[in-house]
Amino acid sequence: MGSLPRTDWLGIGLALLLISLVAFAVATRVGHSRLDDLQYPAESLGRVLDRHLGFYESYPPLPSWEKLLHRALFGTPDAVLDESLGMADEVLAYLHGEREQAQPWTVRNILARVAVALGEAGRLMELERVLTRMDEDLEASAMADAVRQAYLYDEAVLSAAEARAGAALLPWGWASDRLRLKLTRWYADDKLASLLTDRLKENANSARHRLLLLTAILFVTAMVGLRFLHCLGSFQRDPPWQAAALAQPWSFGEGIGVTLRAAVLGVSISILLQIYAGPYFRPGFLASWSTLFASLPMLWLIQRRLLSPRGLSLADAFGLNRPLRGWKSLPAVLGVVLLLDWGGTFLISWGTWHLGWGAHWSESLHERMIFGPWDSNFFSAINLVVWAPLFEEIGFRGLLYVSLRAVMPFWSAALLSAIVFSALHLYSLPGFLSVFWSGLVMAWAFERLRSLVPGILVHAAGNGVSLAVVLLFYR
Repeated sequence: MGSLPRTDWLGIGLALLLISLVAFAVATRVGHSRLDDLQYPAESLGRVLDRHLGFYESYPPLPSWEKLLHRALFGTPDAVLDESLGMADEVLAYLHGEREQAQPWTVRNILARVAVALGEAGRLMELERVLTRMDEDLEASAMADAVRQAYLYDEAVLSAAEARAGAALLPWGWASDRLRLKLTRWYADDKLASLLTDRLKENANSARHRLLLLTAILFVTAMVGLRFLHCLGSFQRDPPWQAAALAQPWSFGEGIGVTLRAAVLGVSISILLQIYAGPYFRPGFLASWSTLFASLPMLWLIQRRLLSPRGLSLADAFGLNRPLRGWKSLPAVLGVVLLLDWGGTFLISWGTWHLGWGAHWSESLHERMIFGPWDSNFFSAINLVVWAPLFEEIGFRGLLYVSLRAVMPFWSAALLSAIVFSALHLYSLPGFLSVFWSGLVMAWAFERLRSLVPGILVHAAGNGVSLAVVLLFYR
């Protein structure tokens, strides 16, 4: 029996190496808490609690449709409170087991926010239990006394100076403002009460207005998609582009060989860039654009091994050029793909949430975007909105999907490439299903429209919306 050719041995070695890297990544997540993904779980929780609990603050008379929108997206105020308390319990339990992160002030600040939330909700028995726990710490006991004065006492037990000193220990945000406002009923300070009332109302109104703006943008996008939905038939008969890779695909073996090499090199570069990333909130330029630098070997391998022998460029192979009907056809194309992608993703997220399988609250929380400086965030945002969509579409739809398409029908190749795409994101079930759906839609768009352009732009828009949510509501 003859020996395997050198290229086969290399392919087997690369496959084993890649499997080892994936197995290591999966093994490190066995027994893994979602909170391990956060560098500052207590501080991130504090920001989430302040923004979630403050959303229904000074709730004004609103049109029924707007109230329905709020409840459909977030639940009732009581449901938001219960969810927030559950988050706090989870982080407190996590910090109990992670002593290096359980600094006294982190636990103290969480308990103080929980105490104010319970006091505002009138859940006094639960409040008493939290305050008893706070009494175990000297500084926390001062905050606990201020909370008791605000929500439990029937008279001014503390002096104004003592109450204000205790309230001043709370971290800035909704809980601090709420507590200080409540204390003004005992220590007459109309100016402070007016200032705090206006600030709480302004913050809540700002969040609700931003939600309306974002909802309006998504709604208009959906309407554009519906307007052009009838174009699907014409797109299939007469595709706007002509991707040469789909017309004359390379062989499965060639494509998988390039995929393995690109994956191993990309993962290795990503690991190196993360090791030398620098400070967490000020990562270096190379780390901020890790997707770009990790993807360069893939582009080189695709061009050298798959396209150059066929006399093709990247633009010709993947339809990265002007549509055959001109750019005027682009709004119709994007509208339809956006409608399919975002519509399915919304139904998955909303449905799993209502079934009790919602994504973990920390899953889409970008701490760098929330707490980091704007100059560093700019490069990270470019990585998220430009480089990630571009190279993920080339890698998963352009390289992997086309390689699978050489040996299997459309739906089989689309399903398998979407499974790989979603599995490598290591999300929870709702996140997995959402990314899986997007992978299916992008593969369908590439097959029917003969170009990666729609997928890249829709992928970028989706990442942009995720980034906008973080910046608009948590920054």
